Order: sequence, then C-alpha cells, then structure tokens
Amino acid sequence: MADYVENPLNHATDRHPPRAWLSSAIMHATALILLVLFWPTQPVTEPEEEGRTVGIVLKPRAEANTKENWQQSANDRSDPTQESDETGQSDALPSAEDAAEISLDAGLPNVSQLPGVYLSGDGPGDAIVLHRGGRPVLLPGFGDEEILRADALRNQPPGPSGPKAVVRLFGTVAASGRSFVFAIDRSKSMGGAGLGAISHAQKELLRELDRLTPEQTFQIVAYNHRRTLMSDRGLLPASDENVLAAEEFLSGIAANGPTEHDLALLAALRGKPEVIFLLTDGGDPFMNAQQIRTITTGAAGRTQIHCIQFGFGPPREDEGAQFLQKLARLNEGIYGYVDMSQRR
Repeated sequence: MADYVENPLNHATDRHPPRAWLSSAIMHATALILLVLFWPTQPVTEPEEEGRTVGIVLKPRAEANTKENWQQSANDRSDPTQESDETGQSDALPSAEDAAEISLDAGLPNVSQLPGVYLSGDGPGDAIVLHRGGRPVLLPGFGDEEILRADALRNQPPGPSGPKAVVRLFGTVAASGRSFVFAIDRSKSMGGAGLGAISHAQKELLRELDRLTPEQTFQIVAYNHRRTLMSDRGLLPASDENVLAAEEFLSGIAANGPTEHDLALLAALRGKPEVIFLLTDGGDPFMNAQQIRTITTGAAGRTQIHCIQFGFGPPREDEGAQFLQKLARLNEGIYGYVDMSQRR
C-alpha cells in the first residue's frame, strides 16, 4: 500500500475563489462606475423670474424719407450700444430715441414728454393733442368737449356754395354768409308792455331779407319758454315767396311768458347755418356755463353766433350782458347793444 501524501495545493484551491470570477467582478464594477459618471443628464430649467416687466414697443407708420420714433421709458432699457449680427439686424430693443416702451402695469404713458404732443391744460382731464403734419389730432378718451367738437367738424356735410351776402342789424352787428337763422326773443319783457323791441326787430329783419337773393337761405325762430319756427322745412331760399311768408310770420309774433334762450339756439343749430343772430334783452333765466358749452359744442366752429341785446339807457355789465358776450366770443360772433330809449 502506497503511503498517502497530502497535496498542499488542494487546500489552497478550497480556500480562495477562481481568478476568472474575480476578474469578471472587477470589470462589471468598473463599467457601472463609468456608466454613472458619464450618463447624459437634462439641464435644469430655472423658473421664470417673477415681476419681470413686459413692454409694448410703439412705432409710428413710416413716411417717405422720414423716420420718427418716440421714447417713453419703462422700468428697464436694453443696451443701445449692442453690436449687430452678420445680417446687419440688431437683437437689442430700440434705443431711447427709437422706440416707446410702455409697461403694461404703468397705465397710460406720460405723453406730454413725447415730441409733437402737448396738453391743452394742466388738469388731469385736459385734452391731449398730437400734431401730425401741422394738424391737431386728439387722442381718444381725453377732453370730451374737444373730441365732440372735432368729431362734428370731421362729419359735417359740405358747406353751402354760392355767393355770400352781408346782413347788418341795428347798425351794430354785421355778418357775411350764405345761410342765416334769426332767433327772436318774444318773452313779455320784449313786447309793447316792456321794451317794445319785437316791432323794431321785425322791421330790421324784413329790410335785410329783402336784400338777400334765392342763392342765400334763412330761417326764423321765435321763442319764449317754447320755440316756434317759421317753417319746418329747414333753411329756406330767400325768394320773394319766402320773404313774404317771413313778413306774415313776424307780424303774428305775440310777446308773453318767460324765456329759455338755449331752446331757441338748439333749434337754430339744427339747420347748420353759417350765421345765427340772437335778438334778446338777455332776461332771466340766464344761460349758465353748461348751456353755453353745449351750444358751443353744437356750433362746432362752423356757425357764428352774434348776440344783440336790447335795453333802456347805456349798456350795463349785468349778468345778462355777460352771458351774451361770452356766447358771442366763444362762437366767433359779435356782441351788440341797442338802446331802445333812442328808438321811441
């Protein structure tokens, strides 16, 4: 029997793993580390900055060989020195001279700083006027009275054509035009029991109507607290037939009742005449500022309003004279005074 000899290699093999397994483990671990290190990641998107100012850039329409840009600063401005790209276009916002940037949170721009713009007054409700080509243009929403007046001028029909005539009343007021309306106060103070002015007004009007031709037109409004028109056909040609009808109408005027001056003027403005003559003693109730403003807006710079006041003795600066003077002044008219003590 052969003696058994223990092989030391057998024990070494049992205590240590195979080398092939160890190499594989090392390779997998290395691959895992490389995968973690070089795996592509998505860039982190930062949240939008809160409170960032949003702007609107306003540019006027370009005209031939002319470029006008206006600037109204907001909270931020971009650098006007930023260089252009290869196409010659700049990515920068327009510079301070080239644009108007208005913050949406800032409300209306301070347009009084823009070139060619001015405020008609100092109050917050004053009209804002923009000059374009030498003509004033009102911005919407400002100065209601001015806007109404400008709108009436834009929408008015073409004016009358033909030769003009001159009407002169009581040697104090004269006006040239093609269409005339005569508003005669027939309240009690204007009649025979008062000034006796109505009969004198009848003679003056008929004399002047006889001088007109059918190429000119006219209308007569007699009023106290109500108004009566000579004809409901608007402005009438100054023909012999219509002048005769005017004589009949004037002879039938009776003086009585109180006075409402604005009613007569509103009726006179309906025909859009070139000239209105208001003949009155200016008695109470007087026209207030709002009534005068309404009449002036209706006249729209198209109709002249001349005021003739009747009284006894020299003219007085009473409230009646004051509102008549203001009404004439605001409507390119003339104020005249007739002393009835010199005509009896």
